[in-house]
Amino acid sequence: MRLINETYQELNDKHNNCTYLKERAILAPKNSDADEITSMMLSMLPGEIHQFCRADTQFSGEISDHEQNMNQPELLTSIKVSGIPNHCLELKKGAPVMLMRNLNQLLGLCNGTRLIISKMSEKVLEARVITGSHMGEEVLIA
Repeated sequence: MRLINETYQELNDKHNNCTYLKERAILAPKNSDADEITSMMLSMLPGEIHQFCRADTQFSGEISDHEQNMNQPELLTSIKVSGIPNHCLELKKGAPVMLMRNLNQLLGLCNGTRLIISKMSEKVLEARVITGSHMGEEVLIA
């Protein structure tokens, strides 16, 4: 918590300030550390947390009982490894985020691009780009 308070000393007053947010970042050596820091940061921002989860059901066509038992949703949703996103993503309006892969280079949505979430629906995020050549632009991410 001290690291967050030192890095984001005025977060309560400046959580909507793009310049303030783009000048600060906390790097974590492990995904579990990043998840913990993210959770603490979200709790400090005003507003309601929205949870976005991956699908956890499988096509039930011609799957044997053995295959069905191998891929239980509880097992699949508990997997946390590098390179695979966690089962659920929690966000708040105004939360700063960083893209972890290229989505659309023409729109500036590349690995490392930082954005601020402005609106959320069930399947689409609206965000404002705060770094790079497309800074200030509003984008939709589905």
